[in-house]
Amino acid sequence: MTERQQIRVYLDAQDFISLSKRPLSETEAALFRELVSLRLNGVAEFGVSLFHVAEVLNPDSEGFEDYQRHCGEVIHALTGAAAFPHVGDVLNGAAFPNNGIWAPAFSLENIKALVDAKSIKRMVGDAFQDQEPLSRQQRRLIANPKTLARLMENTMFDLPPEFAMIGMTKAEFCALVRDPPRGRRAFHAKFMRFVTDPRHYCAAVASVRRGQNPMRQIMDESLAETRAKIDALVAGIRLKRARDGGMRLIHEAAISHAVQTYGDASDEAERARREHAAFEREARRVPRSSWSHASGPRFDYIRAYCEALFRMERDPSPSEVMDLCHLAYHPDVDLIRVDGRMFDMMRGFVPLKGKMVAKLRELPDAIRRASQ
Repeated sequence: MTERQQIRVYLDAQDFISLSKRPLSETEAALFRELVSLRLNGVAEFGVSLFHVAEVLNPDSEGFEDYQRHCGEVIHALTGAAAFPHVGDVLNGAAFPNNGIWAPAFSLENIKALVDAKSIKRMVGDAFQDQEPLSRQQRRLIANPKTLARLMENTMFDLPPEFAMIGMTKAEFCALVRDPPRGRRAFHAKFMRFVTDPRHYCAAVASVRRGQNPMRQIMDESLAETRAKIDALVAGIRLKRARDGGMRLIHEAAISHAVQTYGDASDEAERARREHAAFEREARRVPRSSWSHASGPRFDYIRAYCEALFRMERDPSPSEVMDLCHLAYHPDVDLIRVDGRMFDMMRGFVPLKGKMVAKLRELPDAIRRASQ
């Protein structure tokens, strides 16, 4: 008897957000318990991605600290700290559940690079410089790890945001300065917890002062290229539609002029109509985006969605195009929770047939059917 394969599910970011509301209605609470039960019983497995994190941790303004901490608890309950790796890491061989690590590998290396003696001294020096000018004696103290640690222990010192973010205490930071080899091990342990336990990173984000959120900076840097492509795609759709609208008016005016001048059955009128028809055929063609030229099944999903965006009667919003990031993971899962708009746009795309679930309340039954 073969072991039953778990149904792998990619949730919509809005699912994490809606299930983090407090208080939940009785129906929503029952749905949440049912989804958690399906995971705990080995029927389904859910994961979190960097793009979930980027959406779930909004808003980052004051007053949302409790909400952010609760989001972490909800994500952990649903996923068990399983994560989809960053798309760039997927292309380099990383695979779900990725040991819970949702952050891009290059970002992890950037933060780990902070843990060296020179970087620590520079950050500590900058922190003291903000409080008061450094004397020659203080500069000598900062240059010596042991005396620096003693100085910090007797000084009101705010941790650098990068270290506060991963949950290091002041004592642990002093130990990091005093004994860099042992401090690095402590830092790495804290850091790996940060990128594998959603409860920890959401609480950490909530605890960092507004305007000093290094996680927000890391995510912005990680998503910069993606957002640039999204902005270019939205701008391209708007430009094409504006240009097509202008050309359509010109062709219609040319036909009208030919009919009035030469008659409805004239060669000039017929030529104007043929040119208009050729323009309309060309206008219906979907431009190929830079993503379309990439190989691999996940980019087939992205290309299909891009074509659907171009066929919409209205211009897409950047948030709608952001769904491209989530689509990159769909070849790796059995079920996809999507909103009604994407469901309508992608229902004719064969690889997604039977995968899409348009309503969250229908997801448990869809999981059970898929597992039979």
